[in-house]
Amino acid sequence: MTYPRMLPDTDSLVIGILAAALGADARVVPEVEATLTDILSEGKGYVVVESRGGSDRHPQFAGLSTVDVSCWTSDSRRGCADLAEACRVALYMAHRSQTVRPEGHLSTYRKLSGPQRIPSGVDAVWRTLTTYELGTRPPVEVP
Repeated sequence: MTYPRMLPDTDSLVIGILAAALGADARVVPEVEATLTDILSEGKGYVVVESRGGSDRHPQFAGLSTVDVSCWTSDSRRGCADLAEACRVALYMAHRSQTVRPEGHLSTYRKLSGPQRIPSGVDAVWRTLTTYELGTRPPVEVP
């Protein structure tokens, strides 16, 4: 069954923005996968995007989402901080340039907290968590 969608799926929108910006250097996913350690052992970064809800500014035209972006690396604490910064820059630049993706675009950008170092529970694996408040809009339809 298909349901109509007025506002973008925030996770898909953010994953698309980050995957395009980070390229082959990192895997960007909506939840932690069993292959996490395999990807880290290849020297790639790992980014998990999780929307935690939000409010509608207008139920048809604009939403406001709280989004957690977790970054994982196996190279160093600094490498993980650099990956978190690359995510921050990608989201800000997508908002600033009003980059339109098939899922929609970011109408507002605000970093709420982070990057905060989080124990990974695994030796030689670093993790950070950054929380954003992102305004989302559906894609602009071109006549």
